[in-house]
Amino acid sequence: MKTILLSGFGLWGLEAYNSSWDILHENPLALPDDWQPRLHQLPVSWKKVPDALDELLRDSDVRVVICFGMCGGRTINVERIAINLNDIDREDADGARPPGENVVPLGPPAYWTGLPAAATLAALRSARVPAAESRSAGGFLCNFTFYHLMHRLAARKPATVGGFIHVPHYETEGGLPAEMLNLAVPVIAIEAVKHAEALMQKAPG
Repeated sequence: MKTILLSGFGLWGLEAYNSSWDILHENPLALPDDWQPRLHQLPVSWKKVPDALDELLRDSDVRVVICFGMCGGRTINVERIAINLNDIDREDADGARPPGENVVPLGPPAYWTGLPAAATLAALRSARVPAAESRSAGGFLCNFTFYHLMHRLAARKPATVGGFIHVPHYETEGGLPAEMLNLAVPVIAIEAVKHAEALMQKAPG
Protein backbone atom coordinates (compact mmCIF):
# COMPACT_ATOMS: atom_id res chain seq x y z
CA MET A 1 0.00 0.00 0.00
CA LYS A 2 1.11 3.54 -0.76
CA THR A 3 0.39 6.20 1.85
CA ILE A 4 -0.72 9.80 1.51
CA LEU A 5 0.13 11.67 4.69
CA LEU A 6 -2.03 14.66 5.56
CA SER A 7 -1.06 16.94 8.44
CA GLY A 8 -2.65 19.92 10.13
CA PHE A 9 -1.63 22.00 13.12
CA GLY A 10 -2.84 21.95 16.69
CA LEU A 11 -3.99 24.97 18.70
CA TRP A 12 -1.89 28.00 19.48
CA GLY A 13 -2.37 31.48 20.85
CA LEU A 14 -5.99 32.50 21.37
CA GLU A 15 -7.38 30.33 18.56
CA ALA A 16 -10.30 28.14 19.66
CA TYR A 17 -9.76 25.75 16.73
CA ASN A 18 -7.43 25.08 13.86
CA SER A 19 -9.27 24.49 10.60
CA SER A 20 -6.14 22.93 9.06
CA TRP A 21 -6.57 19.96 11.40
CA ASP A 22 -10.34 19.88 11.78
CA ILE A 23 -11.09 19.55 8.05
CA LEU A 24 -8.90 16.47 7.63
CA HIS A 25 -11.47 14.36 9.50
CA GLU A 26 -14.60 15.47 7.71
CA ASN A 27 -14.58 13.72 4.33
CA PRO A 28 -13.42 10.27 3.22
CA LEU A 29 -10.85 10.40 0.43
CA ALA A 30 -11.75 8.70 -2.85
CA LEU A 31 -8.30 7.21 -3.35
CA PRO A 32 -7.21 4.38 -5.64
CA ASP A 33 -7.40 0.95 -4.02
CA ASP A 34 -3.65 0.72 -3.44
CA TRP A 35 -3.51 4.01 -1.52
CA GLN A 36 -4.30 4.69 2.12
CA PRO A 37 -4.58 8.00 4.04
CA ARG A 38 -2.75 8.78 7.26
CA LEU A 39 -3.46 11.84 9.39
CA HIS A 40 -1.12 13.57 11.81
CA GLN A 41 -1.41 16.69 13.93
CA LEU A 42 1.76 18.77 14.03
CA PRO A 43 2.56 20.93 17.06
CA VAL A 44 2.88 24.70 16.60
CA SER A 45 6.43 24.46 17.85
CA TRP A 46 9.73 25.56 16.35
CA LYS A 47 11.53 22.84 18.33
CA LYS A 48 9.19 19.90 17.72
CA VAL A 49 8.29 20.15 14.03
CA PRO A 50 11.61 18.89 12.57
CA ASP A 51 11.63 15.76 14.73
CA ALA A 52 7.95 15.14 13.99
CA LEU A 53 8.62 15.26 10.24
CA ASP A 54 11.59 12.92 10.60
CA GLU A 55 9.42 10.41 12.44
CA LEU A 56 6.62 10.60 9.88
CA LEU A 57 8.98 10.10 6.96
CA ARG A 58 10.55 6.95 8.41
CA ASP A 59 7.74 5.04 6.68
CA SER A 60 8.96 4.23 3.18
CA ASP A 61 5.35 3.69 2.02
CA VAL A 62 4.68 7.44 2.30
CA ARG A 63 4.62 8.71 -1.29
CA VAL A 64 2.65 11.95 -0.83
CA VAL A 65 2.83 14.47 2.02
CA ILE A 66 0.48 17.45 2.19
CA CYS A 67 0.81 19.81 5.14
CA PHE A 68 -2.10 22.15 5.84
CA GLY A 69 -2.00 25.36 7.84
CA MET A 70 -4.59 27.98 8.78
CA CYS A 71 -4.51 31.52 7.42
CA GLY A 72 -6.64 34.62 7.04
CA GLY A 73 -8.65 35.49 3.95
CA ARG A 74 -11.32 33.65 1.97
CA THR A 75 -9.32 31.43 -0.41
CA ILE A 76 -7.51 28.10 -0.32
CA ASN A 77 -3.90 29.09 -0.97
CA VAL A 78 -1.66 26.68 -2.84
CA GLU A 79 1.83 27.60 -1.66
CA ARG A 80 4.41 27.62 -4.44
CA ILE A 81 7.68 28.26 -2.62
CA ALA A 82 9.25 27.62 0.78
CA ILE A 83 11.98 30.07 1.80
CA ASN A 84 14.91 29.55 4.14
CA LEU A 85 13.96 32.42 6.44
CA ASN A 86 12.20 32.64 9.80
CA ASP A 87 10.37 35.50 11.47
CA ILE A 88 12.59 35.66 14.53
CA ASP A 89 10.05 37.76 16.45
CA ARG A 90 7.22 35.20 16.34
CA GLU A 91 6.58 33.02 19.38
CA ASP A 92 5.12 29.54 19.01
CA ALA A 93 2.60 27.71 21.22
CA ASP A 94 5.39 27.06 23.74
CA GLY A 95 6.24 30.75 23.94
CA ALA A 96 9.55 30.10 22.17
CA ARG A 97 11.13 31.89 19.22
CA PRO A 98 12.84 30.19 16.27
CA PRO A 99 16.37 28.85 16.76
CA GLY A 100 17.78 31.24 14.17
CA GLU A 101 17.09 33.40 11.15
CA ASN A 102 17.37 30.49 8.72
CA VAL A 103 15.13 27.44 8.74
CA VAL A 104 18.09 25.21 7.84
CA PRO A 105 21.53 26.82 8.21
CA LEU A 106 23.46 26.53 4.92
CA GLY A 107 20.36 25.13 3.20
CA PRO A 108 19.35 26.44 -0.23
CA PRO A 109 17.48 29.77 -0.29
CA ALA A 110 14.19 28.15 -1.32
CA TYR A 111 12.36 25.06 -2.56
CA TRP A 112 9.51 24.84 -5.04
CA THR A 113 6.47 22.85 -4.03
CA GLY A 114 6.28 19.29 -5.28
CA LEU A 115 2.50 19.45 -5.62
CA PRO A 116 0.90 19.96 -9.05
CA ALA A 117 -0.05 23.57 -8.35
CA ALA A 118 -1.76 24.43 -11.64
CA ALA A 119 -3.80 21.21 -11.71
CA THR A 120 -4.76 21.63 -8.05
CA LEU A 121 -5.93 25.19 -8.57
CA ALA A 122 -7.95 24.17 -11.63
CA ALA A 123 -9.56 21.26 -9.77
CA LEU A 124 -10.49 23.41 -6.78
CA ARG A 125 -12.01 26.09 -8.98
CA SER A 126 -13.88 23.44 -10.97
CA ALA A 127 -15.37 22.28 -7.65
CA ARG A 128 -16.36 25.93 -6.98
CA VAL A 129 -13.91 26.28 -4.12
CA PRO A 130 -12.18 29.70 -4.04
CA ALA A 131 -8.48 29.07 -4.61
CA ALA A 132 -5.37 31.11 -5.33
CA GLU A 133 -1.67 30.69 -5.92
CA SER A 134 0.51 31.99 -3.10
CA ARG A 135 4.20 32.80 -3.40
CA SER A 136 4.85 33.25 0.31
CA ALA A 137 3.91 30.96 3.19
CA GLY A 138 4.97 33.68 5.62
CA GLY A 139 7.74 33.49 8.19
CA PHE A 140 6.02 31.51 10.92
CA LEU A 141 5.55 27.77 11.49
CA CYS A 142 3.81 27.21 8.15
CA ASN A 143 6.80 28.25 6.06
CA PHE A 144 9.12 26.61 8.61
CA THR A 145 7.28 23.30 8.21
CA PHE A 146 7.03 23.66 4.43
CA TYR A 147 10.79 24.27 4.08
CA HIS A 148 11.76 21.45 6.44
CA LEU A 149 9.45 19.08 4.53
CA MET A 150 10.85 19.96 1.11
CA HIS A 151 14.44 19.85 2.43
CA ARG A 152 13.87 16.25 3.51
CA LEU A 153 11.99 15.22 0.39
CA ALA A 154 14.73 16.63 -1.87
CA ALA A 155 16.97 13.70 -0.93
CA ARG A 156 14.29 11.05 -0.37
CA LYS A 157 14.33 7.83 -2.36
CA PRO A 158 11.96 6.82 -3.79
CA ALA A 159 10.75 10.26 -4.77
CA THR A 160 7.90 11.58 -2.64
CA VAL A 161 5.48 14.34 -3.64
CA GLY A 162 5.02 17.04 -1.02
CA GLY A 163 3.86 20.57 -0.42
CA PHE A 164 1.88 22.99 1.69
CA ILE A 165 -1.69 24.31 1.52
CA HIS A 166 -3.13 27.22 3.50
CA VAL A 167 -6.82 27.08 4.40
CA PRO A 168 -8.87 29.93 5.91
CA HIS A 169 -10.74 30.16 9.17
CA TYR A 170 -14.40 29.19 9.16
CA GLU A 171 -17.02 31.57 7.81
CA THR A 172 -17.98 32.73 11.32
CA GLU A 173 -14.48 34.25 11.63
CA GLY A 174 -14.42 35.74 8.13
CA GLY A 175 -13.24 32.66 6.24
CA LEU A 176 -15.10 30.03 4.22
CA PRO A 177 -18.09 27.78 5.00
CA ALA A 178 -17.12 24.49 6.61
CA GLU A 179 -18.66 22.52 3.73
CA MET A 180 -16.38 24.29 1.25
CA LEU A 181 -13.26 23.76 3.36
CA ASN A 182 -14.10 20.08 3.78
CA LEU A 183 -14.59 19.67 0.04
CA ALA A 184 -11.12 21.06 -0.66
CA VAL A 185 -9.26 18.22 1.05
CA PRO A 186 -10.29 15.32 -1.21
CA VAL A 187 -9.82 17.50 -4.30
CA ILE A 188 -6.26 18.42 -3.27
CA ALA A 189 -5.45 14.86 -2.23
CA ILE A 190 -6.54 13.20 -5.45
CA GLU A 191 -4.58 15.66 -7.60
CA ALA A 192 -1.46 14.94 -5.54
CA VAL A 193 -1.97 11.18 -5.86
CA LYS A 194 -2.47 11.47 -9.63
CA HIS A 195 0.77 13.45 -9.85
CA ALA A 196 2.65 10.90 -7.73
CA GLU A 197 1.35 8.03 -9.87
CA ALA A 198 2.51 9.79 -13.02
CA LEU A 199 5.98 10.32 -11.58
CA MET A 200 6.22 6.68 -10.51
CA GLN A 201 5.35 5.52 -14.01
CA LYS A 202 8.21 7.65 -15.39
CA ALA A 203 10.74 6.46 -12.83
CA PRO A 204 13.50 4.15 -14.11
CA GLY A 205 12.86 0.46 -13.49
